[in-house]
Amino acid sequence: MRIKAFRRAAACFICLFGLLFASACAAAGPTVVQPSSGAPIETAFETLSSASPDETTFVTPPASETPTSETTVESETPAPSYRDLSPLSSEHYMPSFEELSYERSEPVEYIMLHFSSNVLGKPEDPYNIEDMVGVYAGWESSTNYVIDREGNIYCFVPEYRCAWHAGKGAWKDDERLTDRMNFYSIGIELLAIGSQKDMSIYMSSRRYKKIPQEYIGYTDAQYEALSALLDDLCAAYGIPADRDHIIGHEEYAPDRKNDPGELFDWQRVVPTE
Repeated sequence: MRIKAFRRAAACFICLFGLLFASACAAAGPTVVQPSSGAPIETAFETLSSASPDETTFVTPPASETPTSETTVESETPAPSYRDLSPLSSEHYMPSFEELSYERSEPVEYIMLHFSSNVLGKPEDPYNIEDMVGVYAGWESSTNYVIDREGNIYCFVPEYRCAWHAGKGAWKDDERLTDRMNFYSIGIELLAIGSQKDMSIYMSSRRYKKIPQEYIGYTDAQYEALSALLDDLCAAYGIPADRDHIIGHEEYAPDRKNDPGELFDWQRVVPTE
């Protein structure tokens, strides 16, 4: 009799102890695996994968990996935008301009000046604008703008295309520009003939001396038109109006080019004083 009573009391005690232990576990919450501050987050997830199926396990990432309200997401740089042409110019696209230019994708940061003419092909009429279309195409080159002797501005290649005007060269130790100035610039051709020294790579001194004087150098109308076009382009693309960003072909490729040449008066378009 006494033995049965003892067994019943022991069973009641064990049940009561079990209930108390279960309550204590519930109050303590689930098991948390916290990796050390120096451990990679993968270590914590490996701990989770190795836990037994009947364990309730949560993983808390290190403090440095935990998102906070101060976390910011960097926005992507917007793609550059380009115009068709300056409002100061007239559209006079080369028929083959898409074959003689690239699609533009880089920001316009520079403007390059050149001189050109058809003096070798037609010395008696070297500045005919229609002839110049064929001249550039024959050279497998192109330009965004042409300014004639009267100051008229023609757009030969739209601004959203990279004209083939610069070729090989380098500028200011900027590796982006080495042999790639076309991608970052707009080219402007002024219809002009340079000095005898400038033209010596194209013709003999005897032939040069036969050129009418009024064909040599630049006109006031060209300087006025160029100044206005430079102001417009600099404003449109945020280009600094200085000699670091408005340059001559001869500065980019001094070993092979000499335009706009020694007759060009830089002070009239980009004053340095």
